[in-house]
Amino acid sequence: LGSIEVAFTPKPDFQCYFNSLQISLITHIVNDVHLFAPNVSETEIKALFACSLKYPLKSTSNRRVAFFFDALCEYKLISARWQHVIDKNGLILSSAKNTLLNSSKLSTALNEVKINGGCIYRTIKLYVQKIAVSGGI
Repeated sequence: LGSIEVAFTPKPDFQCYFNSLQISLITHIVNDVHLFAPNVSETEIKALFACSLKYPLKSTSNRRVAFFFDALCEYKLISARWQHVIDKNGLILSSAKNTLLNSSKLSTALNEVKINGGCIYRTIKLYVQKIAVSGGI
């Protein structure tokens, strides 16, 4: 009898490693700019980046969430496939509805930021720069 091979495809991840200072900074940042409601703990942030959240986080602004993750990617702190990772792992609920954010919604939100801008995005970018420089060993 022949055997049937089943391919196991692991869920995608962010391909990142954040030290404890960076986790602390990320937690402060996402709470300061109100990315999620309610505010999140360091434990939840660790679980988010490990793709092991018990329940998805609720976005307060899909644009801010998309911009934040894109900035992390720009500084090479997370995978360039971050939209896919959020989508396939069901990590974040949309700000408008209690539906999971998918790659398409994240891409649209990011494009809207690039068109409209705003000072909150400069603040997020400065915060992400702090995360990047605090990653030294």
